[in-house]
Amino acid sequence: MGYKVLIVDDDATFNQLLTDIFRQAGHDVKSEQNPLSALERTENEDLDLIITDQRMPELTGHELFKRVREAKPELPIVIVSAYLSNANIRSLIEEGINGVYIKPLNVFALLKQAEDLISQSKVGELGAHQRTLSDQETKDHTDRLPFPFRAFPCVHQKSEAFARRLFELRNFKSTLVLIGDSGTPFNQICKDLSIFDTGQTEHFEYIQASKVSSDSLFGRLKNAQINNIQRLTFVIRDLEDITDAARDLIVSLIKGEPPYDILPGGARAIFCTNRDVDSLYDDGLIDDRMYVLMGAGELRVPNLRSIPDDIPALACQLVSEIAANLGYAEVPKLGAGSSKLLKSWSWAGNLEELKQTLERVIRENPCDALTPEMFQGKNKKSEVAVKEADFIEMLNAQKKQILMGIKRISNHRQDNVDAILSGRFETTDESRKTA
Repeated sequence: MGYKVLIVDDDATFNQLLTDIFRQAGHDVKSEQNPLSALERTENEDLDLIITDQRMPELTGHELFKRVREAKPELPIVIVSAYLSNANIRSLIEEGINGVYIKPLNVFALLKQAEDLISQSKVGELGAHQRTLSDQETKDHTDRLPFPFRAFPCVHQKSEAFARRLFELRNFKSTLVLIGDSGTPFNQICKDLSIFDTGQTEHFEYIQASKVSSDSLFGRLKNAQINNIQRLTFVIRDLEDITDAARDLIVSLIKGEPPYDILPGGARAIFCTNRDVDSLYDDGLIDDRMYVLMGAGELRVPNLRSIPDDIPALACQLVSEIAANLGYAEVPKLGAGSSKLLKSWSWAGNLEELKQTLERVIRENPCDALTPEMFQGKNKKSEVAVKEADFIEMLNAQKKQILMGIKRISNHRQDNVDAILSGRFETTDESRKTA
């Protein structure tokens, strides 16, 4: 049974994302970008839940909460914000706010929490379920994580274990190595890591290994110093493309050697790669010094085929984002049959392949529901293409063998080759021996 939910956020994109997610879950959702309009709606309509942003023009989420609570003390309210300190969160909880979520957030964790809050309010047990994603971990696995995480929904045990391990490693000293297959969402994982509370002012910089230079590193450090950043974390992608010069610079950077010693907290690096450290070392891509530095912490990112339970939730989120980018008024629903089908595929390209598949299907089938047949049709075309490629490869191999045989029979003479191809060549005892 769907509930009546009001989404309040002046950010149109985020407002639409939350609206689509709750509608796909079967709820009756209204949205407002103006908090004063939202306040008027709460006075005139029966609602089951309000989800509001904190920073908005004319009225903050906190102010909206206080005014709604005066008129409807039983109505559960959740605040979502990217700008709340731990002290602000504790204050809101003490005032009676029913949940605080930090952007960027796991919208599916919010969805479940919202449904739990509404259920609690219906039976008069609302106060027992107040929580925030900054609180300590609860025992109930379905409550997801006690910290914001968006790279995976963490429905599967492996993805949840990965997220928790990443959180534990948030204060790594010098290097962290993230190892994942092609299509791994490295950037989102590092963005999740960047919003974990590490106890100091920090900034993340993203750079390709092939683009590392003394100027690029020092320039970013200097800019961080100007902005009073204590520590700078460099996210270095495509480590397989690193040069010897870049490797030496990174070692100096991590060790805090001049001129890279200008920040009080120094600099550290996250290496994103498809290969393990030993393999990189064996192939000469990293030397002894870098091998020692990188050996301090390796973390393997689960691929999609190892966390199939996460795929339907990821697909729903991607469908909402793709539909919004394409300008669709309504977000297509992903039925149970489609979810089951997507879970059964291997996804060698991981999240990137899933995203590309969904976008192709949505573009080719503008409708309100994505059926298994739409995906199966695409899969069959792919299988046919693979079979055609295999057949062509087989023909080319046979052609090569035939040409080799012709050269043997013709004693490698071009006039004999031409005669064989035209059917005019007559074999001799000598040519038969050669063959």
